Amino acid sequence: MSTFLTSYGGWTFDLVTLLVPIIAVATLAVRSGRKHVVTFGGVLFLAVSSLAYVMHMAAIPQFAFIWMTPTVALSSFLLARLADTRVRPSRRTVPS
Repeated sequence: MSTFLTSYGGWTFDLVTLLVPIIAVATLAVRSGRKHVVTFGGVLFLAVSSLAYVMHMAAIPQFAFIWMTPTVALSSFLLARLADTRVRPSRRTVPS
C-alpha cells in the first residue's frame, strides 16, 4: 500500500526503492517451495524489467514509467498470496 501513497511513484531514479518489496516477495516465493510460484515470479520480473529497459532505451519520457509502481505493488500482493502456504478454511458452507 505504501507504494501507492508515496511521492516517488513515477520517477525512474527512485524506482530502486521498489527492490524492497520485490526481494521480500521473492524470498516468500522461494520459501514456499512452490515451483510454479517461483517461475511465475521470475517470468513476471523479467517481463517488467525488459519492458522498462526497452522504454529506457527508446528515450520514453519519465512520466511514462508511472505504471511500474502499481504493477510492482499488485504483483507483490498476488505473488505473496500465491506463496502463502497456510491452510485457509473453505468459504463454502456445507449444509447440515
